[in-house]
Amino acid sequence: METSETDSPCDTKACETRQTRSNSWTAWGIHAISTITDGAKQLYTKALGLDELEEKKLEDEEGVTHVEVDEKTKRDLWNQLSTLVGADVINMRLSLPVWLFEPTTALQRMCETLQFHQLLDMAAACEDAVERDALVAAFTVSAFAHTERVYKPFNPVLGETFEWISKDGTTRVLCEQVSHHPPVSVSYTEGPGWVAQEVFSCNAYFLGNSVEIRNTGSRYVYLKSFDERYEWTLPVSAAQNLFVGGSFIDHYGDLILRCNPRGSVTRLTFTKCGWFGRGRYAVNGGISDAEGNQVMELSGEWNRGMVGFRLDKSSGERVDAKSLWYAGEHKPAVKRDKYNFTNFTYELLEIPDNAESILPPTDSRFRPDRLALEGNNLSVANLEKVRVENLQRDRENERQKSGTKYVPSWFYQDDNKEWHFGGKYWQETRNMSEDQKEQMKLW
Repeated sequence: METSETDSPCDTKACETRQTRSNSWTAWGIHAISTITDGAKQLYTKALGLDELEEKKLEDEEGVTHVEVDEKTKRDLWNQLSTLVGADVINMRLSLPVWLFEPTTALQRMCETLQFHQLLDMAAACEDAVERDALVAAFTVSAFAHTERVYKPFNPVLGETFEWISKDGTTRVLCEQVSHHPPVSVSYTEGPGWVAQEVFSCNAYFLGNSVEIRNTGSRYVYLKSFDERYEWTLPVSAAQNLFVGGSFIDHYGDLILRCNPRGSVTRLTFTKCGWFGRGRYAVNGGISDAEGNQVMELSGEWNRGMVGFRLDKSSGERVDAKSLWYAGEHKPAVKRDKYNFTNFTYELLEIPDNAESILPPTDSRFRPDRLALEGNNLSVANLEKVRVENLQRDRENERQKSGTKYVPSWFYQDDNKEWHFGGKYWQETRNMSEDQKEQMKLW
């Protein structure tokens, strides 16, 4: 039998060489996969803040010793979360470690949406209907400007409150946690010529490497001079790359703003972040009058600002441009911590000198776990967080035993299950007696 070319000794050696190379590539591939896996573990650690935590085993400049998290604790957390992929976790009794948190509460975060409340002052005094719509639309977008941070706020306990009054005294906000299961927070704001309310409730889906939040609550702004009520829906919000990749917050989908009774509608689309950050922050849309005619185009970024373009009624061409909102330098010039707080956040965290006489003991500023975390003492924060949560469970057990239904202090629901501000907070919480404060204590 004739010997084929592939059976030659030379080619046999070539095959051996190729096999050796193949084995080498296989070995390299296994090493690469191992390296990637190790890298992923490091990313998990970094994304959860564990690497930072481990670097703080020694005392810091203020002499605070930070707790060390061992490997078993880390594995237990991941094992707990990995079983929840695809689930709505908002009503689950999860007790997350304090090193995942920032020293704020969800009530304070609600108040942060009002950072650029001056837009509503302008809308309440604006005679031009289209420009009013544009200013309110800009306000709805500005409410996201503070959200470029990934640490979690503390969940408010039932009955917890938070208030804020602007430095010029023209605007004041009250927030209260009115339900625990499901969690519901309500805020009511009074400004010059306007009032606003938000009922915050949501579904939160854990998707493995992200958490997707879909708001199920409601919100409105009422402009007194024009007897106009604006209501709007919110886009989807998500905390992305929780375990693999650089963590960030994204908002995507549609925001629909309606003005009643005038009938105008504003539609804004938040672009989902693409590869290499493409499209992140972008918001585009327009305003249509009651007849469905588009009268203004809107464009901007939810962390920076918005511009409006007036449209000619007949041609639809842009005839005028106006800057509606600009965030400006609303973050500290020198970074003060790892949380990426805005200047307004720090203002909300401040405890007034006369706090004991003007703030009820239910105010978020007084939460011991939040205060400990703000002071960078994680071990105390973790202990206090567990204690505050256990006190809330004890109160709930007592109500169940006695058959008592919880009644919020400052908000009430009507027959249609809509929430309303009772109007008594600002009078009844000033100069409270020690007995009154003792009865209200939550922690």
